Amino acid sequence: MSNSWWEALQAIGLFLSPFAVAWLAYVLSIRQSRNDELKRVQLEYYSALAPRLNTLVCYVTFMGDWRDISPPEVIALKRQLDREFFVAAPLFSPRVRQRYDAFLDDCYRTFGEWGTDPKVRSSALPRREVWRGEWDSSWDAMFEFGDVPLTTEMIRKPRRSHDELIAALVTDLKVVRSRPNYTSDLVALERSSLGHAERDPVPPGAA
Repeated sequence: MSNSWWEALQAIGLFLSPFAVAWLAYVLSIRQSRNDELKRVQLEYYSALAPRLNTLVCYVTFMGDWRDISPPEVIALKRQLDREFFVAAPLFSPRVRQRYDAFLDDCYRTFGEWGTDPKVRSSALPRREVWRGEWDSSWDAMFEFGDVPLTTEMIRKPRRSHDELIAALVTDLKVVRSRPNYTSDLVALERSSLGHAERDPVPPGAA
């Protein structure tokens, strides 16, 4: 190759390189901006969902302020969660949707007669005995198990599925934290007060 051609190629390379670098930087900046915006919106939805999910898991596992929550409020909570989650669902991975469905299925029995409310997968018996006000007898029908004593596994199952849902959300957010930091404060506090990670609270009448 003659010196003139070599010099020409060098000149073209010097001319194109800055534009190629600028174009690449522009593409990467757009991608990063979109990722940042997605992360911001995901965090907003997480911040809205997590406290409600925490309220639900505390109620069905007899933790925190569950005594202060009425059965109608727990039924209404499902509708609130569904409205918020299914708006946000396209922003998260299919795994998050699967974990959400599993957790809600552990907390509520749905697919009853058309037009009927879901039932809480729990027993009315221990809640009636410790309710701080006047218990409405119509609330008994809001529970799947009526006055059947709950087993320890009935309490463990929704807690596990809740933790798996939160872990899936945190994975999507790419937030690497220890387990007590992404599970609810009330759950972590309750566990630490029990003195053993695998010990479960046992409600009145539990088997």
